Amino acid sequence: MKWPETSSHGGHKAVFGGYDRKTDEVFLYEYLWLEPQRMKREDFFQAWNSFNGLAPARNLWYEFIFPNSTVPLETAIKKGIQMNVYRMLSPWNKFHGMEGLKAFLRAVPNWPYLFQEEDRRKLAYASYVSLEIGGTGKGAFRKMFSRFLKKAAHSIHDEALREVAKDYLQLATLWSELATLLFEGSEDPNSGIFSGSRENETLTEEIYAKEKQAIHRLFAISENWG
Repeated sequence: MKWPETSSHGGHKAVFGGYDRKTDEVFLYEYLWLEPQRMKREDFFQAWNSFNGLAPARNLWYEFIFPNSTVPLETAIKKGIQMNVYRMLSPWNKFHGMEGLKAFLRAVPNWPYLFQEEDRRKLAYASYVSLEIGGTGKGAFRKMFSRFLKKAAHSIHDEALREVAKDYLQLATLWSELATLLFEGSEDPNSGIFSGSRENETLTEEIYAKEKQAIHRLFAISENWG
């Protein structure tokens, strides 16, 4: 509930692109920036060494090791889809995968009973950003995933993926509808998702039912790949 004062985007990674000795600056790349950003070396190390926030950096770093060879595209697509299905159906904890979706969708219409007004407004806005404008392509990534599945169907010659792509495109519309309700609730704690309308619960129940249907259809298709 301290967002945004003491939290950070722990899942975000910036790419270290180089160092200018003359100006004592480092170059950083991030997907939202059109151009690389410069930062004083001292400021960079201070941020990198931070132990503050929800997910502090704590000097964490990753190294890119480029392979000498790559797997065939068809294999990579199939393995990627299979891993996604596995993570959704067998999450490492209850906050991820289908279990996490179920918990969120069942709870969100009832936030007025669980949180004070200011807290639920913050939660509503944070959720709106996560679903609709935080790099998702709108619709909680579902529109983006739908396009991927359509292209995958062509690449691996499995037309069944096109039907699942339609499922995720419908889900994108429903998630965007929920995001709009969340935004309205963040503006007015008695409207939108917090209006008390039965239609809100009907929407979240429909989203979960369609999510469950889509991932199980994808599971059945991927099982045929061996």
